Amino acid sequence: MTKHSPQKPLQTNPAQVPLAKQAPVRRRKPSLWSKNIKHWVLGMIIVFVVVFLGIKAWEYYELHQEMIRVEQQQQQLEAEQRELEAEKAKYNDPKAVEQAAREQLGLVKPNEVPYIR
Repeated sequence: MTKHSPQKPLQTNPAQVPLAKQAPVRRRKPSLWSKNIKHWVLGMIIVFVVVFLGIKAWEYYELHQEMIRVEQQQQQLEAEQRELEAEKAKYNDPKAVEQAAREQLGLVKPNEVPYIR
């Protein structure tokens, strides 16, 4: 016969004890401080992402405006180039060159009498 002391309960395997008799497992509640830290970290990450995306959106907007400005400048330069090409073609004609020389520079042919208004 084994003698058991009344103050010490018999040690049993917890797996053999029915669930109703087992003591409930107490889980530690997360502290308010750790909850706040998690919220702060999550908030900071969200703020960082929003700021980063905002900066990238602004850069995209500026690049788009620059592209529009450059395209307008290109169209203006192409129009100017067409005008200059037309003027160049006009001055390939010897009669147009002679007329421009007479009007702009006041030149006359030999044996002509200049007339001044």
